[in-house]
Amino acid sequence: MRFEIAVDDGSLELASTGGNVAGQVHVVLDGEPFPDPAWWDFPCVVLGWWVKAAEDGRQAAFDLRFMDGPVLVRCVVDADNLVMTPIVESGGHGEALATTNVLATAVRAEIYRAARQLAAACQRKSLPAQGLELLPPPAR
Repeated sequence: MRFEIAVDDGSLELASTGGNVAGQVHVVLDGEPFPDPAWWDFPCVVLGWWVKAAEDGRQAAFDLRFMDGPVLVRCVVDADNLVMTPIVESGGHGEALATTNVLATAVRAEIYRAARQLAAACQRKSLPAQGLELLPPPAR
């Protein structure tokens, strides 16, 4: 099964308030975009959270949350895999969409890849990469 993180580098801009970078970011689980291919959020903050979640990977379950809106991908550890379920929360309840099993190491690698790509895009555009401070150095 596949997990991808898509960040549209061309959409990145400094938000009018807060000093964060705004832009389009979403995940793709088995070919299905979530929450939406044109999802507008704060990708540096979001990927910073996800890097931390990847580093704390010994948990039995964790969420990959988006900042804008009540949407997340719930990750439950199952041996070497993560059972990943996209969820849209509403009124205290969550509507779960199709579940996907992905190798935990592949999820971690994709989070790091996307965060590094985002940090490089921010640097090229002279934008602050606030939130990506926890990004580990690339493997050599």
